[in-house]
Amino acid sequence: METNVRDKISSAYRLIMWGILLTAAHIQVPILGRVYQILPMFIGHIMIVVGLTRLVNDAAIEYFADSLKSAKMVLIASVIFWVWSAFIFPYTNVLTGCIELFVFVLEIALLGEFLNKTVKLLKENEKEKLADKTRKNRMSFIKFYLGVMLVFAIALVPKLSIIKVYAAPTLMLSVKIFLSLIVQNVARCQVEYKKREVDENAINS
Repeated sequence: METNVRDKISSAYRLIMWGILLTAAHIQVPILGRVYQILPMFIGHIMIVVGLTRLVNDAAIEYFADSLKSAKMVLIASVIFWVWSAFIFPYTNVLTGCIELFVFVLEIALLGEFLNKTVKLLKENEKEKLADKTRKNRMSFIKFYLGVMLVFAIALVPKLSIIKVYAAPTLMLSVKIFLSLIVQNVARCQVEYKKREVDENAINS
């Protein structure tokens, strides 16, 4: 039974890991003066939502429910962004860039919260060393992500919009690779989760 739960958690974390990578692995292709994302970021967000759903439903880890709600919000925002950038205004448009930054704000909040809950899960499994490492990496990830967001913000300047097509996505991919390695380490350590049963006598006393 415990092995089955461990496998479910590891599988969910691996799915989230690949989802994180796909959110930044989109290929920018210029067509007729517009830049299109061949692999839009919402594909990765779908995988993250599915992974978190498995943690909440299959592995019964209730405290990831808030992360799941946040992930669904990010997914909706990223779909809106893709539709906007593909069919309404070009990718390098200032307003499009502002929408993308909004998606990033939601995403960094989601991923920061997810890592925070992951640290809690690791501590419950007495994986103190990995929990501490994950906590420190979480802070590094947030700093790196904020730095990349600043680059995207700078790219809103029309004369610097070319940064958004090549340099900024490459930096974002680097940050997401760093994060995916953090998640991969958790997937490999085979953690489990046991729902704590509340002592009814303690409640009534």
